[in-house]
Amino acid sequence: MLIPKPKVTVERLREALSYDPATGRLEWKVRISCHNPGEHAGCVKMDGYVYVNLDKNRMFGHRIAWALHYGRWPDHQLDHINGVRSDNKLANLREVTNSVNQHNRRDMVRKNGSLKGTSFSKKLGQWNASIVIDSKRFHLGTFASEEEAHAIYAEAKAGAAKLKECNLQYS
Repeated sequence: MLIPKPKVTVERLREALSYDPATGRLEWKVRISCHNPGEHAGCVKMDGYVYVNLDKNRMFGHRIAWALHYGRWPDHQLDHINGVRSDNKLANLREVTNSVNQHNRRDMVRKNGSLKGTSFSKKLGQWNASIVIDSKRFHLGTFASEEEAHAIYAEAKAGAAKLKECNLQYS
């Protein structure tokens, strides 16, 4: 899935902002609205991401960081490798497809109380494990416990994410 490019050019970003790849910090280079040069740019919102407003455009801080460092907007999604959405250090960002990004999401208990990648079969009285890759569902097996089914799902997820990452890098 390609991400649309923001209306703000990389050249405009470079006029207004600086980025430290080691710390992930964005700073204003010029006075913008009530912000002075040298001040921290952006703020962390409720979803955990850093947002920056420039020229009436709200943009993700991690995408700005990428554009400032590489001189181009990313074509795909950016993944925070450590899962911390506000950590915009260059070493923590990687360009990935939507599928890889979804596989890298933290495992969580779903709304119905079951673990991700599992479902209970009343007919069999056992737990099914399955995974979705590129919009296709794959059945991974049937297990006596939800924990066993989830462990198999987690293995498959790790393998699929690694495979997708390699395909993106070499395509």
